[in-house]
Amino acid sequence: MSVPRFRTSAFYNGLGSFKAAFPTLFDAMVEWEELNGPDDPGKGRNRRKMGHRRGNFNRGLISCGNADCWEGGYPIDRVIDDMVANEENARDGVLYCGGRELPEEGKRQATRCRRRIRYRVTLSTRQARKAA
Repeated sequence: MSVPRFRTSAFYNGLGSFKAAFPTLFDAMVEWEELNGPDDPGKGRNRRKMGHRRGNFNRGLISCGNADCWEGGYPIDRVIDDMVANEENARDGVLYCGGRELPEEGKRQATRCRRRIRYRVTLSTRQARKAA
């Protein structure tokens, strides 16, 4: 795992909890597969899931799996915020790691981390939950 990413803004858009940041949402389910580089097509075998109701939401940041990555990660809470603003219930996409690779022998020559995730986010709102 990478060293956790330092974020200048607090998690969940400055609020301390998922419920406070997204009061209209009941749950957010995220499925993703981490890909090693731009030529890696992925096989769908290593798909992982997290969700608010599952209890493993990681405060909105998916960690980068690259051991040489420094301050990497995927800010999925920003995707969810954009989806809520646009009133979307599902979205597929790709997020790139924002970290840097620091090889052991050459710490001064940092390069951008080449990892990325292919994700699918599904939101369920409180209104839809009450109506069901």
